[in-house]
Amino acid sequence: MANIPNGAYNVTLGTPANNWANGALNTNQTPPTYKGNNCSTYNLDETNVSWTVSVTHAGGTCTLVFTGGVYAAATPPAKSQITGGTVSSGCFADITATGDDTWSATAS
Repeated sequence: MANIPNGAYNVTLGTPANNWANGALNTNQTPPTYKGNNCSTYNLDETNVSWTVSVTHAGGTCTLVFTGGVYAAATPPAKSQITGGTVSSGCFADITATGDDTWSATAS
């Protein structure tokens, strides 16, 4: 399996209350960064884009676990996409008891 191309991917979560966790996944370095923080684990395979990162939110540290994204290349001027992922965190203020949300990303 191939890895996604190096670059920056703008990640958007599905639940508006979790917009604080939106940010950029930057795969131009090792380890990749998300919202400027080093990812502690990551898989950049096109069929399972996944990473774990700790970010600061509301005065505390939140661990975000992104899994299951699927990369789809595009021909310019269209932008490549990563879709179908889920993200979990105990810091989400969503309506589910599981602390899960969806995510997608667009190459910048």
